[in-house]
Amino acid sequence: MPPTIVSPAACEVRAVIRFLSAKGVKPIDIHREICEVYGQNIMSDGMVRKWVRAFKDGRTNVHDEQRSGRPSVVNEDLVQKVDEKKFSSPKKKRMRKSSLSASEKVVICNIYKLVEEMWPKDQFMYSKDVAMKTAETAGVHISTVYKVMKEKKTTKCLSSPKTVSKRLTALNNLDELDLNGIRRKVHTSTLF
Repeated sequence: MPPTIVSPAACEVRAVIRFLSAKGVKPIDIHREICEVYGQNIMSDGMVRKWVRAFKDGRTNVHDEQRSGRPSVVNEDLVQKVDEKKFSSPKKKRMRKSSLSASEKVVICNIYKLVEEMWPKDQFMYSKDVAMKTAETAGVHISTVYKVMKEKKTTKCLSSPKTVSKRLTALNNLDELDLNGIRRKVHTSTLF
């Protein structure tokens, strides 16, 4: 038995179906033939029948046809607008805080992806350059960009920082007058 061909292009399998169909081979036999050569999971018998029917109805193209679907959000006008404003937006000063929320991290990831997509194709892209442009655009430090991208890569999700609740103590129930009295007593007492 000849070795199977691993991961062929879809158009290659369709070309074989078209060829065998033109020779008058029955769909079930075509399915058996392509399974011998390409493996059992290459195409179902029903799909072979669908393609045989399409070729008998006059289809000649074995390649995928253009389908309507979700249109690309990136178009030439958008690229031109971004090029005009390319990373020249004023830096936004962020209030310094210990960690970012999940939504802020998502924004940084989206900016990083956009910078990667917009990088000129004729220039070699270094991850440090992409991170620097992302940091400039987002108004954060480059180390923050690295931390967010590392979190995204390792955990596959971004999380908000956990809020630590303050532990309630007996001092929380005292008012300012009581606290001042305790302080005075502590400072005036002697250990000797």
